[in-house]
Parts: sequence; C-alpha cells; structure tokens
Amino acid sequence: MATNRYTLVNEVTEKIMEQSKLKFNSDKRLLLLSEGHELELRLVNFQDAMSLRTDPWVTKFIHSVYTKEADDSFTAHFTLCPSTHYLGIANWKNRCLCCKEADELYQYLNTKSFTSNSRAAVLKAAKTVKRKFKMFLPVYVISDNLKPENNNTLKLLMFNDIKLLFRISNYFEKFLRADDKTKYLKHFNNFGNINCFNLIVNVDPENVFEIKFKFAPASQILINNFDDPTVSTPFMEKMVGDLNFDTDFVDQFDDDKHAEFFSTFIKPVLSRIQQIKERISAEEQNNQREETPSTLPDEVHDPVDFQEPQEPANQAMPLPAINIPKEIFEQSTKTKTIVNEKVKQLPLPIIGKITETYTPPPEEASVLTPEMLDIINSIEDSTRE
Repeated sequence: MATNRYTLVNEVTEKIMEQSKLKFNSDKRLLLLSEGHELELRLVNFQDAMSLRTDPWVTKFIHSVYTKEADDSFTAHFTLCPSTHYLGIANWKNRCLCCKEADELYQYLNTKSFTSNSRAAVLKAAKTVKRKFKMFLPVYVISDNLKPENNNTLKLLMFNDIKLLFRISNYFEKFLRADDKTKYLKHFNNFGNINCFNLIVNVDPENVFEIKFKFAPASQILINNFDDPTVSTPFMEKMVGDLNFDTDFVDQFDDDKHAEFFSTFIKPVLSRIQQIKERISAEEQNNQREETPSTLPDEVHDPVDFQEPQEPANQAMPLPAINIPKEIFEQSTKTKTIVNEKVKQLPLPIIGKITETYTPPPEEASVLTPEMLDIINSIEDSTRE
C-alpha cells in the first residue's frame, strides 16, 4: 500500500509529540497526561519564600518550535510570551515579536485565496508562530493507573488546554464569590483528614486532548497525624523544596532572549512564507493583466464599466408622434374604407403611430367630409417631402 503525504505528516506529528513527551519526561517533576490515563489527585497550595504568585497554579503563554536532530529526534525550544498574566505587562502586544507575526499571518489567510498547498503552508507557519498555553498545577498523586511509581509523590500536572483553566477557576470562584473560604480550603493540602475533596482526571483512551475532570469526596486519610507540625512541616518542606516551583516555573520575560529566539527559530519560518507570498502576488498580477482588454475607447477609463451598447430585445423602435384629430372620423362605413386605404399608403412609421394614437371602436362608422380629405392629403404630402 502506497504511503501518501498526509500519512507522512501524521507520522511526523506523532513522532514530534512522542519525542517532546520524552524530553518533558526527563523532568521528573512533571506529570504528563497520556491516552487512557486515570488519576486521583489531591491539590497542593504552597508558596516559596520569594513567591509572587496569588494562585495555587502557574499559567503562562509560550512560543515554541521543534528542531530535528541528527538522530531523527526532535528538540523543543521555548520562549516566554509577554502576554503571560502574572507578568503584568500592559503593552505586551508591542513587545512580542512572535504575536505580531502570527496576527499578520492569520490576517493574510483571511484576505487571500490560494491553492490548498499554499494555504496549508501558511496555516502551519501561523500555528508554529502563535502562542501556546501551559498550566502547571501542583498535585499529590494518590493513584496513577499508568505509572504506579508516581503514587504518594508531589508532581506538577501540566495542561495545554486553556479551557481546563477556565473550568477549574470557575469551580473555585463560586466559593470565593460567596466568601466561603471553608469549602475552598477543603480542596487543598488536606493530607490528614477525610473531610476534603480529590481531583479525578480521566483521559480518553484514543485522544489525549479529550480530558474530563471532577472533584469527589476523599475516601481515605493520606498521612496520619498531619496536624502535628513535627509531621507536616518536614513533609511539606521536602516536597516543596524538591519541586523548586516558583524558581523554575515562574520565570520572567527577557526582551533580549525573546529577540534571540525570534531571530534563530521564527525568522527562517517567515522567510519561507515570504516566498509563498511573493509567488501569490506575481500570480495575481498576471491574472489581472490577462483579464484587462487590449484596446479600449479613449473615453473609457475603467474596463469593468465598459460595455457595448445593446439593442433592447423584442422592443420596437420609437416612432414619431402624429396626432390625427378625432373629429375626422364620422359615422360612414363607405368612407371609413376610403380613410383606411389612404392611411395604408402613408410611410410605415406614421401608420404605426396612427394606429397607436387612435383606433375607432367597432360600433362606430367613419364619414369623411371634403374638408377632412384635404387634411389627409396634406399629411400625405408633408411626409413625402
């Protein structure tokens, strides 16, 4: 069976995802979701001594690309996007080189028409350049069906879907809006009692992006005597110290590093797209030249408005108007015949107008006096001139 290019694209995409997952997995602090994952977790809320966080989790936007290595593996490269909320950068649109280019690419996609291949190339570049969402949520793993070695350890659960952040945030916000801190705190750091909630995560067996989560009442005490500071303090200090969360994951934006990332990884992508843009522009100009008529009247400036005059279909030409006084028609069948014969000898346009101007009713008869004959003859003589 022949392998088409779409199959190859899918294989490469899967390979990139797998390689990036392996590289992420080299950081043992991260808990990465896989197909068929079932997790029971307890949320942990803590802060380092120098922490500036206000949320239990860290959310950020990054720009990332993959480079292929000599051994066919892929390496991921990242830079922080200044749109990240905790940075508090008001003019981030002016400082992010990548977001500017991504916006232009998407606008270009919406205003141009191209072949399917060109469109696919521009769309792929836009997706590469645009920002990606990351969320890191500290959790204590109670149960991991795929990797039991994670049980009873503190991890950072990573999400790539911003909709999950909205769902989790909205869930907790209802407690905070009601000023019910008791229910809010029941979801965090409760290792020594059962009156709390666990986070249940289920990933679709065939699609890692289909994630369902819910909060369920806890069914067991995780650490006995956790209320005793001699037990809880060493436990939390060790786990929090091992994560080094606020130091390694709450990074700051650096304009110079951002510019270096843009120059090294994004510019080559944009240069390839620029070639496509130039080709499309040249094709548009050629098409315009082919559609423009070679010769046009001097007074015509817009080829679109130029049209040859068309004669109206099935419509008679306008005829000159000749008014025959109605008084010339009097009741006499014999003289009516004479009038009709006289009228038939007139030129055709006049005949047409006469028959249109006045047609006597059928019950009327026409009588022609000598004076009326003189009027008819004068009309006939004037038309011959």
